[in-house]
Amino acid sequence: MSEAKNNNSNEATGKEPAEPVEDKPSAEATADPVPVEETSAKETAPDKASDQAAEAGASAEEQSAETGDAAAKPAPEKVKDLIKYMEERNLREDLPHFQVGDTVRVSIKITEKDKTRIQNFDGVVISISGRRACRVFTVRRISFGVGVEKTFPINSPVIAGIKLLRAGVVRRAKLYYLRGLSGKAGRIKEDERRLLLVKQAKTVKKKVKEEAPRAAAPVKTAKKKAARDKKKSKRQARKKAKTTK
Repeated sequence: MSEAKNNNSNEATGKEPAEPVEDKPSAEATADPVPVEETSAKETAPDKASDQAAEAGASAEEQSAETGDAAAKPAPEKVKDLIKYMEERNLREDLPHFQVGDTVRVSIKITEKDKTRIQNFDGVVISISGRRACRVFTVRRISFGVGVEKTFPINSPVIAGIKLLRAGVVRRAKLYYLRGLSGKAGRIKEDERRLLLVKQAKTVKKKVKEEAPRAAAPVKTAKKKAARDKKKSKRQARKKAKTTK
């Protein structure tokens, strides 16, 4: 129907009918197909071998990295020894021995900008817990009718010193019952004998410290005399040698 309409329109206009256009094949379709080169087994073999070698190298690097990490991590025994060494290094031996129920005076170092001052805190030791470097004690006192408690680590460098004021006699490891008592009911019986022993021990330590340099002095003088005698003997020997010549 479309062709007939076109013919009628051409006749009406007086034009010749257009020739049908044939579809020409494109240059790509007419061109000869490019032969695909087939890779031989000989060419693919070296590629597979290189891939296997690369994988083996990567696995070796991973193993070496794991071994390096294992070597870098310290053994648990070494870690324990290091912790023990640090604990022993931070232990303090200059503080007196005290126990629960004793009344002590704790001197604390307080730093304010560039200045340092010492503040004392007096009270009763109501608990001691921990061991070695982790040892902690709690001191309680009543100030203006209010109970105040402070916990101090014994080996802390903030503590300038501890002084034993009274030795108490108690039958408990923790004196938390003192929180509900006040006045005479909260007093602890004093152990005068133990306090005397502590004072005697302090005096003995002081005497030992004072006598130590005195005892070391004679040894030094004896060494000096021996050195002088050696020098004199050498001089005399030289003089005799000169006179004989």
